[in-house]
Amino acid sequence: MKVYVVANLKGDVGKTTTTNVAYTFSEMGGRVLVIDPDPQCNCTRFFAKVNGYSKTVRDVLENPKGINSAVYRTKYQDIDIVKGSVKITEQKTPWRLKEALGYLKK
Repeated sequence: MKVYVVANLKGDVGKTTTTNVAYTFSEMGGRVLVIDPDPQCNCTRFFAKVNGYSKTVRDVLENPKGINSAVYRTKYQDIDIVKGSVKITEQKTPWRLKEALGYLKK
């Protein structure tokens, strides 16, 4: 399995626009996991229903082993998402996203 990561935490650099690449990749037959680390949650609003009762990227950062319970289907066949959280700015522990990716079910 090949894994491609496009990441940038700086504001206004096109993180959400980069998801067009995700869509294109899925159309070419790939499976895509979008992880929304932006506190504005724009990717989440585009790809998934937003509600306060689901697990988010913040939960994954706090407990990397729980990433699979935070992956949600989107309206697109081969694109899943880990939803964003407006509370991500309150994150106190180090970001352990790379560790979490190791726990993903294939």
